[in-house]
Amino acid sequence: MKILFINESTVIKGGVSAVLYSEIEGLKKKGFDVELLDFSHKEFLGKNKFKTLLLYFSEERKIRIIKEKVDSFNPNIVHFHNTYPFLRKPFWSNDLFKEVKVVQHLHNYYPFCLNALFYRDEKICTECFDSDSFLSGIKNSCYDYSKLKSIFASYNRPTPTQWVKHSKKIDLLLGVSQFVVDKYVELGVDEKKIRTLYNGVSIGKKKDYYIAGKYILFIGNIVDAKGVEIVCELAERNRDIEFKIAGLGRRLIILREKYKYLTNLSFEGYVDGERKFILINNCKFLLFPTKWWEPFGIVITEALSLGKYVVTSGLGGTSELVEEGVTGFIVNDNNINSYEKVVRKLWYNFVDFNMSIPKQNEMLLKFSQETHVNNLIKYYKSII
Repeated sequence: MKILFINESTVIKGGVSAVLYSEIEGLKKKGFDVELLDFSHKEFLGKNKFKTLLLYFSEERKIRIIKEKVDSFNPNIVHFHNTYPFLRKPFWSNDLFKEVKVVQHLHNYYPFCLNALFYRDEKICTECFDSDSFLSGIKNSCYDYSKLKSIFASYNRPTPTQWVKHSKKIDLLLGVSQFVVDKYVELGVDEKKIRTLYNGVSIGKKKDYYIAGKYILFIGNIVDAKGVEIVCELAERNRDIEFKIAGLGRRLIILREKYKYLTNLSFEGYVDGERKFILINNCKFLLFPTKWWEPFGIVITEALSLGKYVVTSGLGGTSELVEEGVTGFIVNDNNINSYEKVVRKLWYNFVDFNMSIPKQNEMLLKFSQETHVNNLIKYYKSII
């Protein structure tokens, strides 16, 4: 079987890139012929800005590039991952893939929300979907906090209703959690065409010894929707506990300056690979106080696979990953006082909350790359 992946790669590699490349690696190991057509956001920052800008606004140019790749590779399946904002128009709605099956991965809510988050001004926001227009997103500068970028991101883009109509031409949609699947069905997608495919974990070797941990850890994009300031506020309230925040994002400079007086809070920057493994493996537990409908939360499964408890809000797909009192705690009200109670209980009574080896092994199996790729192949075969 021949699989062509089509993806937009962001400047900073995140969860989508991790999933994509793990799928490519896993499929190749199982004998699949795999190629990737990548539209890199880095081009906007490179020497060919004018050429890239022309491509951004020209649907014909993008169609030609995709068609040339499809004709030369002749895949059985074309699998789209991130398609926003560069490939904002659903190219599977054209006649490019008459003889090819099409799969669309759903990592967020990009068809229905200008910033793909359903989140604005510290609350869940569905205005663009409700009005079937992106004017509200432009007005509120929802894309990268910029009105001009919001206009660019909405240019020649189907409305939510139009996207749902176009989605009838897709052979298979893959949501990264049951929450995402249910949300897309609720918003109009055909439930017969959509399946749940949990992301696979790639973090390092399974630990085989007990590490008590020296700090509470947050890893993720440093943006409002991730609840990073809750971590900072907890550090301010609990000077006897060490906190570490790892990641990059728009709020990093602001938060680093605002809380620079705290000696128990450090910002680690972007981490990946072995450094990420070490950082998680040496934490006491992971804190993930997301404020939006988080589709999945890869770092949660990475922590669980290393036997680390996770404290999260349970919003979106995160409630599917954490088993209350067994692998972590869910703070349903997402309130700073509630978080503080859980954090102090876990920190000072940690020996009572050591994840069992059988439960850790269960997490490793459930969220392994092997399980993910095997399920992906099963879904591929269901549409061929």
